[in-house]
Amino acid sequence: MVGDVGSEGRLEFAVVSDVVDVSSRREALTRQVGASIVVSDGLVSSLRDQSGDGAETLLDGFRQGERQPLRGRDEPIGVWMFA
Repeated sequence: MVGDVGSEGRLEFAVVSDVVDVSSRREALTRQVGASIVVSDGLVSSLRDQSGDGAETLLDGFRQGERQPLRGRDEPIGVWMFA
């Protein structure tokens, strides 16, 4: 859901969805695991599918981490981290 939220005096643009919630929680996870960037297994898989051999260059510096619990998810998620 996308839209303007607030009053005439203070109007903000807001995006609300499961994807936004998960992204926010993954960003918070960076502090817990001591990484600059945390991305999902799904993103890495899509990158490899779409970029072929070039994906490894883009993933240089990322390491696969342990599956992490994430609020709102039944199962821990697979993550890749960049320090």
